[in-house]
Amino acid sequence: MNSGSKLLERLVLTGRLDHGRDPVLRWCAGNVEIAQDGNGNIKPMKRKGHQKIDPLVATINALSVSQGEEPESGDVDVSYMATALKSGTQ
Repeated sequence: MNSGSKLLERLVLTGRLDHGRDPVLRWCAGNVEIAQDGNGNIKPMKRKGHQKIDPLVATINALSVSQGEEPESGDVDVSYMATALKSGTQ
């Protein structure tokens, strides 16, 4: 998630992110803060436990996969998605 988070940060800071003025993504961005570890890796964290950031995390995961990172699986088997993304098929 680090490479996607850093890419999203660069896109936002350079004004190159076009999210279509999506109100849900804008709302989620207001609910997030960035956590950084000792190695300089960053990831999104909820400001408060009940707030939602899922669409923003999905965007970061997609950017991470586009940068060659393996998707984070959690409770869902996303291996088919990784295969499709790498092969360019769906």
